[in-house]
Amino acid sequence: MPWKNGQGVTAEIAISPDSAKFPQDEFIWRLSSATIKAANTFSQFEKCDRLLAVWKGEGLVLNDSELLPFTPFQFSGEQAIECRLINDEVVDLGLIYRRDQVSAEMKVLTLVKTSSQTLSLRQGVHFLVCAEGTFSMSAKGQFSVDTIEVMNEDTFLVEGACSLELVASEPTKIFFISIYDKK
Repeated sequence: MPWKNGQGVTAEIAISPDSAKFPQDEFIWRLSSATIKAANTFSQFEKCDRLLAVWKGEGLVLNDSELLPFTPFQFSGEQAIECRLINDEVVDLGLIYRRDQVSAEMKVLTLVKTSSQTLSLRQGVHFLVCAEGTFSMSAKGQFSVDTIEVMNEDTFLVEGACSLELVASEPTKIFFISIYDKK
């Protein structure tokens, strides 16, 4: 999918509502991943906030500030952003969301081999993106699932409140994104 400013392409992971066509339709939020191959100017989105993290590559320089891998960065969609590569191309993970309708957060979970982590999720939409490694996951609550394996580069969606148990089978990094209605 072409960027709004025409300077690159993005792979859409999920959008709300499901029927929205980005960027022409009214959307509430959109999770996507882009490959950045050269210096560029980010598209601007009125009434939106953005979360961005470098997934692969050495990082970016955004308006003279470094954005290193696995370090989420939040900024206003109206903000003018000039982007340069630190070295070669990068792959990012980004969320654009309407600040008047939802709030959002992005964290990076780091698990070592055979370690576990329990997450207590409140009502909302949650994504776990396995950025490196693999892990197993089970859930109890409004969303329940027996143990499943989540592989490198898989994205898992959880809707509702629940308790997640994550167990790494090797060193693992997970992008954890949560979106909450403001109503």
